[in-house]
Amino acid sequence: LRWRQTGERRALIVACGLYAASFGNHLTTITLLPAFAFLVLATRWRVLREPRSVAAVAGLVALGLLPYGYPLWRSLDPTTPYLSMSVTTFGELWRYATGASFRGSMFAFTPGQFVTERLPQFARLWWADCALLLPFAVLGLGAFQDRVAGIFLGLVFVGHLAFTLNYDIPDIDVYFIPAYLVTAVV
Repeated sequence: LRWRQTGERRALIVACGLYAASFGNHLTTITLLPAFAFLVLATRWRVLREPRSVAAVAGLVALGLLPYGYPLWRSLDPTTPYLSMSVTTFGELWRYATGASFRGSMFAFTPGQFVTERLPQFARLWWADCALLLPFAVLGLGAFQDRVAGIFLGLVFVGHLAFTLNYDIPDIDVYFIPAYLVTAVV
């Protein structure tokens, strides 16, 4: 959003670097990609044709993916005393990085369950955790001057919730933190 306001290439590069650094943290960060792409395309899509910017972002993405080399390296090292999952090929690395062992829990709900169970569950938790912020968020939505920034934040919120609400795990409440953060920003 700072890049959108100022046009400073450095702000875009820093944002891309922070986003790339999140790749090794959790699979849910991929839910930010549509919002990120929308913001770049709606703000100044020609930045995608600037070799310096593209090279910097590509380098940061490569650095963000670098931690995935560690499981491959440790799996191939015969002195590794314990492995929870062997990762010796790029196919196994892909399954490891995309959470193949959790696929049965991803997108586990029918549309009916999504509407009647999952959305109300989120609404209860959102109210319990953000009730004091919600009136300010409503006022903030009304005060948004920059429509693109508002759409960007909406895509972050909806994209993350679309994944999270379809993920069948017991500790789902902590997965709502990004939605709470967007609420606070708005």
